[in-house]
Amino acid sequence: MLDEALNAYRLRGSHNDVGWGNDSNAAALLGLTDEAAEIVKSRMANSSAPYRWPATWGPNFDWLPDQCHGGNLMASINYMLLQSVGGRLLLFPAWPQSWDASFKLHAPRQTTVEATLVGGKITQLIVRPEARRRDVVLTDWNGGVARS
Repeated sequence: MLDEALNAYRLRGSHNDVGWGNDSNAAALLGLTDEAAEIVKSRMANSSAPYRWPATWGPNFDWLPDQCHGGNLMASINYMLLQSVGGRLLLFPAWPQSWDASFKLHAPRQTTVEATLVGGKITQLIVRPEARRRDVVLTDWNGGVARS
């Protein structure tokens, strides 16, 4: 099934990584770390020069500020940091090992995951409720995941 999804993503007719386009979300969900990271960096740089606030993205399709662009950017970063697959919680499934991160995100089943990544090492991991800790699957940054 993943092979079919990857093939469909690679063969898509339209590449769209601005505004409401979902290429960055799809790349993150498919575990395409390098592609997701490049699209996210490009999205962040899509600021409108005439405006003082750097998060005034666009214009992409129709207006400024393009809130769809920012919403997709946030979703992409969330998918890069944490994904829920079945009962498992994939930690850093599409996050570049060289990027530091610190976050607290909500997951299904009334779960929160708080993690810090510094220099490629996870320095903090708090999962609440604690019983969900066994469901956390850590990225091994070699194209897969390693059971925590």
